[in-house]
Amino acid sequence: MRLNYIKHGKNNSSALVFIHGVGSNSSAWQEIIDNLPKNNQILTYDLRGHGASPKRPLPNSIDDFIDDHVRLLKSVGIESADLVGFSLGGLIAQGVALKYPALVNKLVLIGAPAGRTIEEQKRALKRFGLLQSKGPEEVARVSVERWYNLSFLKQHPDIYHKTVDRMKSNDKESYIASYRVLVTTDFSTDLHRIKSPTLAITGEYDVGSPPRMAELIASSVANGRSIIVPGVKHGLLVEQPMLIAGLLDDFLF
Repeated sequence: MRLNYIKHGKNNSSALVFIHGVGSNSSAWQEIIDNLPKNNQILTYDLRGHGASPKRPLPNSIDDFIDDHVRLLKSVGIESADLVGFSLGGLIAQGVALKYPALVNKLVLIGAPAGRTIEEQKRALKRFGLLQSKGPEEVARVSVERWYNLSFLKQHPDIYHKTVDRMKSNDKESYIASYRVLVTTDFSTDLHRIKSPTLAITGEYDVGSPPRMAELIASSVANGRSIIVPGVKHGLLVEQPMLIAGLLDDFLF
């Protein structure tokens, strides 16, 4: 599995590594990276099945994504990293911190699920069923308003089309397999074993990864805090990139 990746800054044994969400790719971080200090090594990459990374083999569990991450870091000579993950990427980051704690310095989890209630799990599985029957494009069309505020979409009508086009371009089987991992993985009972300083961020109106989950993460890890971004849903990387960059700068540097 030779993942597509991009390195920014000088090579050294430590870095800041970003992991994107399901159906996305490494470019999701670009505007945020553009507003971070330039004297650090930064690594972004496409998860298997996403972007320019191989589409096969399909992931069977979160461990496939975790092991991909670890192999990539080893191949580029990174011994430890500050780790930032969004949504599915936040789950992968949790798994890396639990399975390979020596690789993680500080941990930032954005819109990351943890401790779904029975009702939240039912809704997640319902979305997964829609994906299986209708495909990524149709899921995007009905979910855009769940990800972004209507006022933001009115001000930026191109976001709707860009989001749907990006989802449409995904390999359907890879997306379904990755989404299955997203809706069936939960590290909430193991979070107490994470010793890395952790910042959990989510949007005030995120229904998939609501504030309660960020607060659960922050209270469960050994050294955690949470920040709830007011007025945004799950698409906070797109709606508030400058704010997210500022929060990362304050926490990591």
